[in-house]
Amino acid sequence: MNKPLAKFKAGSIECSIWENAIDTPQGKTTVLKATVERRYRNARGDWSSTNSYGKTDLPQVIFCLQRAYAEIIDHANNRSKIERALIDQERGE
Repeated sequence: MNKPLAKFKAGSIECSIWENAIDTPQGKTTVLKATVERRYRNARGDWSSTNSYGKTDLPQVIFCLQRAYAEIIDHANNRSKIERALIDQERGE
């Protein structure tokens, strides 16, 4: 199983960022996706997770998603800088 690129946690809420390879008309590319889950102990005392949230969970969900969004944007900006540097290097600039 793949490992997430990053994880953000607030209380029982956890958001993970995953790298997914996809095919496009221009070729293969990588996109980042976020998942959110709430961890809890079930009736047997075992850890379980759900993607259903109550009103008291929502601030934590929002917090984690805002951090994930910032991480995805930073990742895209850094990747763009690297791609521009490689293009400049190929051009001899």
